[in-house]
Amino acid sequence: MKEIKIERLINLTPHPLNLMGDEGELVIPPSGRIARAREERELIEYLILEGRKIPVYRVRYGEVIDLPPPEPGVIYVVSSITAQAVARTDPGRDDVVIPGNPVRDQEGRIIGMRGVCRI
Repeated sequence: MKEIKIERLINLTPHPLNLMGDEGELVIPPSGRIARAREERELIEYLILEGRKIPVYRVRYGEVIDLPPPEPGVIYVVSSITAQAVARTDPGRDDVVIPGNPVRDQEGRIIGMRGVCRI
């Protein structure tokens, strides 16, 4: 298995990331900067339920906002939607990952992750 040494893992989500592994736990706090994909909504129809109109929108995700430029030795953790937008708009970029392999408590709530994923 290939191993890649990095200098920093920067959390560009609003939540702390609790990495849980054989070496113990490592918490990566939010950096204070949140990378996002610009969201565009278009009203396309209404559903009628019990006489009430429920709007239905088509959502598209476009331009990536607040993602720093690539930096040697740095990996950025972003949301799945943002990573998908990066893969679509900048397919050669390999410094973006998403939280992956969740660990859940007895009630099913996510309490950490065992790793990260590439899109």
